[in-house]
Amino acid sequence: MFIRNVFSYSMANTYSQTVRIAQEFIVRIILPPEVLGIWSFALIVMNFGITFDLGVLDASLRELSLCYGGHKIQQATEYRYTAFCLHLVAKVVVAVAIIIYLLYRYRGDFSFIFWAGIAAAWMVILASIGEAFISFYQSSQRYVELSKYLIIYWTVYAVVMVFGAWFWGVLGLIVASLFVLLFQAWLMRGGLLDVKHDRYRPSLTQHAAKSLLSFAIPFRVVDYPMNFLQIADTLVVTKFLSLKILAIYMTGKLILNQAGQVPAWIGAVFVIRLNMLAGSGKKSRKELGQEALSMLLIQYLIILPVFIVLVMIVSQFVVVRFLPKYVQVIDFLPILLMALYFLPRVTNIRNFWMIDKKFKFLGISNLIGLLMMMLGFFGIWFEHGITLHNVALVFLASYAVYFLYVALMLGKELWSLKQLVELFVYLLLSMLLVLFALNVGKWTFLKHPFLPWRDLMVGGFWGALLILPLVCYGFWKTGLMNHFYDILK
Repeated sequence: MFIRNVFSYSMANTYSQTVRIAQEFIVRIILPPEVLGIWSFALIVMNFGITFDLGVLDASLRELSLCYGGHKIQQATEYRYTAFCLHLVAKVVVAVAIIIYLLYRYRGDFSFIFWAGIAAAWMVILASIGEAFISFYQSSQRYVELSKYLIIYWTVYAVVMVFGAWFWGVLGLIVASLFVLLFQAWLMRGGLLDVKHDRYRPSLTQHAAKSLLSFAIPFRVVDYPMNFLQIADTLVVTKFLSLKILAIYMTGKLILNQAGQVPAWIGAVFVIRLNMLAGSGKKSRKELGQEALSMLLIQYLIILPVFIVLVMIVSQFVVVRFLPKYVQVIDFLPILLMALYFLPRVTNIRNFWMIDKKFKFLGISNLIGLLMMMLGFFGIWFEHGITLHNVALVFLASYAVYFLYVALMLGKELWSLKQLVELFVYLLLSMLLVLFALNVGKWTFLKHPFLPWRDLMVGGFWGALLILPLVCYGFWKTGLMNHFYDILK
């Protein structure tokens, strides 16, 4: 079931990812960095607003998975409807707070930046609806249905956003974004009603609200450092550099996020499986730890090397050939991509703490990552200055230190010392081989400012050749080939 869900969900999202990457590059062909910087500002405001919520979706993901694993269907229905209402109310409050701040900050100066921020506040509300529905699909493991809707949504998203940028520039992007978020909420509305399991009248209950908030509020308090860690680099670039440089850096973050989509989807399927197995009691703690170890090895030995090398080679070709005004992104993109080895949405082992409600360790790990990033920014500010290359290095180092703490603390409980050492050896080996493959491709591209397709194929060939032994070993080590028959059933 796990392999089948991973395969179907990943294939649908790979299509969605490809469509979105194409859309983002086309928009950057249409709009120069100094213009696109306004849109980047709106996205930063929206992302900043998204970080503030009650944490009820995280709580519902945990509780719903445990309920489905324990066959508590009526309780799952109550949790789902209660979580949606609490989540939406929280986002409305956040959006109102953003509007009040913008009115104070830009009082008497209602420039285009101001209206972009107002639109971002509305985007926070609309995005929260689709976010909730997708979470409910995942918690009930309705991946086939969700995959179909994701394909439809991202196709419409790409077409509407390109047409908006082409005809009305930044204004068109903002209007198009509001429209597609409304469309997503309408399309995904079935996530609120689980037709597979619902046999009870939907209702909001005080018991469900108390249960969700008892997990959500402590979790959100200790997880806020992680939320700020995710956006701190863009806030620094926004504060100290120009809108043009911000657009270039956001292009790098866009590529990073898209490169991490498939690994993150695999991690998301694993988290739901982990929660359901924990709720059913079918597997011991050690057995769940072995599943987590297998998931990490699949990521480190197969998924991440393939996607990082593929994304870097294609990005170099596309940026150099079609986005020369954004070519600076190539200098720091390899550093950002290396962070995929440590991002919590890819590794996901911290979810053991979430299942056990061990918020102390979760909070310490988040504070360590945020503290590392703050020290890093202070260091480069005083010693070397704020540059995109230095910002990317701080971003990578912060997540590496964060993951090191999480892996060591959880590794003592879940794995033997030998397994923990092997994990770090595989992690280091994978990163070194991938970096070498990226540098070989970069040398090839630097020789030719405008590469023909032949050079793209040569760069891809050498990149694939260098990581092929690692990937083949990964298939053998994880026994992944033995599970592919599940996909074809």
